[in-house]
Order: sequence, then structure tokens, then C-alpha cells
Amino acid sequence: MKVAKTFTFYCLSLLVLSQPIAAQKTFSLKQAREYAVEHAYSVKDKQLELEKAKKTITETAAIGLPQIKAEARHQYNSQIPQTPLPAILLPNPPEGVDFVLVQFGVPHQSSYGIQASQLIFDGSYIIALMATRVFKEIARNDVQVSKVDIIDNVTKSYGAAVMTKELIRILEENLSVLRKVYNDNRKLYEEGFIEEQDVDQLDILVNTVSNQLDNTRRQYDIALMLLKLQMGIPIDENIALTDGIEIFESIDDEAFQLLSKPFDLMQDYQYKGILLQEQAAGLQLKRHKMSYLPSLAAFASHQQNSFGQTFKMFDFNQYWVPVTIVGASLSWNIFTGLDRYAKTSKARLDLLRVQNAKKQIEDGKQVEYNRARSDFEFALNNLRVRRKNLGTAARVREKTLIKYREGLAGSFDLTQAENQLIEAQSQYVQAMLQLVNAHSSLNKLLGNYNN
Repeated sequence: MKVAKTFTFYCLSLLVLSQPIAAQKTFSLKQAREYAVEHAYSVKDKQLELEKAKKTITETAAIGLPQIKAEARHQYNSQIPQTPLPAILLPNPPEGVDFVLVQFGVPHQSSYGIQASQLIFDGSYIIALMATRVFKEIARNDVQVSKVDIIDNVTKSYGAAVMTKELIRILEENLSVLRKVYNDNRKLYEEGFIEEQDVDQLDILVNTVSNQLDNTRRQYDIALMLLKLQMGIPIDENIALTDGIEIFESIDDEAFQLLSKPFDLMQDYQYKGILLQEQAAGLQLKRHKMSYLPSLAAFASHQQNSFGQTFKMFDFNQYWVPVTIVGASLSWNIFTGLDRYAKTSKARLDLLRVQNAKKQIEDGKQVEYNRARSDFEFALNNLRVRRKNLGTAARVREKTLIKYREGLAGSFDLTQAENQLIEAQSQYVQAMLQLVNAHSSLNKLLGNYNN
């Protein structure tokens, strides 16, 4: 019996171990950016818009291609129309009757036909075809804008997650030290060497740091959820970040190179977008101007008709009467009230609005660059100050801890030193995150995220 149970357990173990285990996805910052560019929801949406713009070009171009239509038709005249004819035309006209009703037609009439038409010239069509290509470029530029934006957002979210994880590590170390001091003091109190107030003071400090650690862990989970959302990963899927705070500490070393790079407005995809909109608005104005010109088209049609007293639509042994027409049409809207004038005027105003927006973006981007550069320089200096303060606070806490163990400092002094260290650590992490955000914003404006 025991052998059977052992064998059964062995088989179940093999069965469990043979099941595939889903590997946890790991991402460096570089890999997170690359993944987001391919899978982010916002990027996919813009890519679909680009595909839609390509189909619009085909749709517009189809207007100028040959149009061919085939048609089959059967008509049953339940009441054949009657036409009055002068009775005098008949061989034996009835007396006293001026007109007689005569039926012209048969009950059944069938026809097969094919029609073809070709647009020869239409100025509005030519401009519309050019405009669709510009709209495609606008859609393609929007894809690039979304990619740059997602790289910027992922960089900042990745940085926030890394900094939050670093803060968790710091708080865990602080809590470990405090719990050891608390446990040591608890023993000293039980032996009557110190007062209960010293133990209570440390207990408050331990609880405060523990609560802060729990909250920071929750913030880390939220930061990961936000990062997954931006990357296009289901939020219930587990991921791990392989890069740590060290990848952002090198920002200080490359700051001079970044600050030395000149600002080029043409590297900004949003500015490229307004240039394309200006081009599209100009073409729209030309399209309305072209509506003053005539349009020319050619057409041809051929029909085979059958007439009879019975239904013979599928009887091809009978004689079918052919009808063939070939021609051309010239259409010219000479006067349409003030419709064309109003549309042309509106298009001209739209062009002026886009040009005004372009000027605003030119000035606004320069201001945005100057602000981003200033924020980056401040973040650099702020990080250096916070790093120095962190070192000082760590030394003060260490010396205070030594004095506390030797009985030269009280619990209040230790609590104050610990609070100062926690505040300095938090400020350092916040300064590092501020630098990451400022660094990413400046890279975005300088075109360093462009593909």
C-alpha cells in the first residue's frame, strides 16, 4: 500500500513538473522603450489611422479610374400605355370618332447592358488626389509623434518605478536597523537599564517607518501598472525591471554633451505636423479655386434589348435589339450663387489660421526648450545638493546611533537623526526622479528619441 502511494505521488509530481511554466517578462529601459513602440495602445491607434489614410488615397484615386457597370433588367407592363391617334389615319376609320386609342409596346421587355465612363479632366480631383497624399504624411507623422511621446512616457514611468524600488530598499535597511535597536533596547528596559519612554519612542519610529514602507510598496505596484499600461502589456501580467538606479546616475556625466546640443525645430514632429497641415490647407484652397473650371468626361454604353408577349429574358436564340452610345460630356458650373466664393474664402481663412498656429508653435517650442533646459540644469544642481545632504544625514545618524548605544545620546536624539536621514533619502530619490523627467523632456525636444 505504501509503495502504491509513493508511486502515485511520484507520477503526480512528474505531471505537475511537466506543465509549462509561463516565464516572467523582464525589461531593461531600452527593451521597455522598444516594446512600447511596437505594442503601445496609442501607437497602434495612430498606425491604424495611417492605414486608413492609405486606403483614402486609393479611394480618391478610384474616382479618376475607368468606371464600368453592368446591368440586367426585366420590365413587365401590366397595363400597356395607350396613345391617342387621329382616326383618319386608320384604313377604315369608325364614323363619328375623331381619335382612337392605340397600344404601343409589349407586356415583357428585357435588357442587358454595360456602361463605362472615364474622367478626363477635373481640377478639383487632381488637387484632392494631392491632398490625400499629404493627409497620409500627416498620419505617418502622427505615428512618429506617438512613438516619441510613448518613449518619453515609458522613460519617466520606468524611472518612477526604479526610484520607488530604490526607496523601498532604503526604507527596508532603515527598518532593519531600527528594529534591531528597538529589540536591544527592549531587553535593556526589561533588565531595568533604560526607561520605558526610550523604548516607546523607538516603537513609534519603527511603526512610522514600517507604515511608510508599506505605502511605498503599494506605490511601486501602481508605478508598474502604469508602466505596463503605457507599454501595451495587460496589467495583470507580471513583469520585472532589470535596470536599477545606476542607469540614471550616469545622467550627470553626459549633461554637458546634452546641454551643448543646439535646438533644431525641424527635429520636432509636432512642428513637422503643423507644416503638413499648412500644406494641406493650401491644397484645400486650390481645390476650391479649381471648382471654377469645367470638368470633362467620356462615356460609352451598350445594351441588348428583347421585347415580347411572354417572359424570354434567358432566351438567347431570339433576336436582341442592340443599342450602342459613345460620347463625351462637358460640365461647367458657371454660376452657383455665392457658394464657391464662400467656400474659397473659408479655405483661405483656414490657411491663415494654420499659418498663425505655426508661428505660435515656433515661438512656443523655443520657450518650451528654454524651460526644459532650465529644469534640467536645476535638477542637476538639486541632485548634487540632495546627494551631499544625504551623505551628511547618514553620517549624523551613524554617529548618533553610536552615541545612543554608548548612552551619550537619548532616544529623542536618535529619532531626530533617523527622521532627518529618512527625509534626506526621500529628497534624494525625488531629486533623482526629477532629473530623470527633466532629462527625458530635454531629449524629446532635441530629437534624441526620433527613430
